[in-house]
Amino acid sequence: MRGIRILFLSCCVVSSAWASEDKANIPIKITSDLCAELLVEHTPSVDTQYQDGVDVDGEVVVPADFGGGLKIDIPKTMTIPIQFDLARFLGVKPDVTVANQKELTNSLNQLAQDNAALQNATATISTSLATVSSTTKTIRDLLGQKNLSPQQVANLNQAITQNAQALKDISTQLDAQPDQLSGVSTLLTENASILDSQFNAYERDPLVLANNRTFKDQSILQTEASLDNLTQTLSNFDQLKSSLSENKELLMQSSKVLSKQDYTSHSQNYETLTTGVDTLQNKFELQSLINEPVTDGEKLTLGDQLNDVQKNLTALNENKNRYVNNMEIGEVEYINGKLYFNNQPLFDEQHAKIVDACKKLMS
Repeated sequence: MRGIRILFLSCCVVSSAWASEDKANIPIKITSDLCAELLVEHTPSVDTQYQDGVDVDGEVVVPADFGGGLKIDIPKTMTIPIQFDLARFLGVKPDVTVANQKELTNSLNQLAQDNAALQNATATISTSLATVSSTTKTIRDLLGQKNLSPQQVANLNQAITQNAQALKDISTQLDAQPDQLSGVSTLLTENASILDSQFNAYERDPLVLANNRTFKDQSILQTEASLDNLTQTLSNFDQLKSSLSENKELLMQSSKVLSKQDYTSHSQNYETLTTGVDTLQNKFELQSLINEPVTDGEKLTLGDQLNDVQKNLTALNENKNRYVNNMEIGEVEYINGKLYFNNQPLFDEQHAKIVDACKKLMS
């Protein structure tokens, strides 16, 4: 029966400056047409052997007169293209695909939890900042009045204390977010790398392709969620710094109203708070949530990195290599009874393998 056979040829490849040679297996697709072009002699089955003067049923046939017969000139040189089966040899192995999909599943579950936690934290901080803003207005209104009563002074003292504690709590909550956002960015970058490998593979399994699309869509959604969380975190941090500056200014104005002891205590609290916010500023810079004051312009912020991940994920094309099965990598030439691959003579062993493969195919 005629069909297709795959034959592996071992070719030597120079792999270092010392000219050491390694053998690489090159798959060659052997077809009946190619074997016919090679004119490899083969042993046909009995029922296909030619018998002079009779047809396939054994009936006598009068030979046709061609005036001397038909003469065929056998070519001395013929060329056969060699193709590499990309789908079979360059695709992601099934076990690797299973491992990739398991890792992507775990990663996306973790991303969903992390982004949800970040969203809740930023919402809590936003609510606290709104409360600080309201209390700050109360402080400003009290300081705008003349001849404050003892109760109003007590209210002022309480409002200043309340804001100092609230700003400290907000600073503590924000301190955890650079690490959380960096962790999310790392997971998303790893997801994009795995998906890039999957989408560039020569996949032909519809289920694998469908899963790839799902993982891609979910990763894009998590990237968008991370960008939203980052934007909100940066906004909260800016509001924290602004509120701190405004409350320190109001504290200075209250020095004429508060007792010396209360004013000194508040001043110390706000100095400690200022140091903490400065430290937090440095952390935001080191974690690339914001640009450092002096930069060479080459360092990407976390937002830049997340935007790049989103662009890379969006650009993934499942059909990029889906329908590419073979790639031509060279040619075999048959010259005066000798086989050559890309102008290099094949070893006798390799030549014999092709001949043997053709005999088996054509028998």
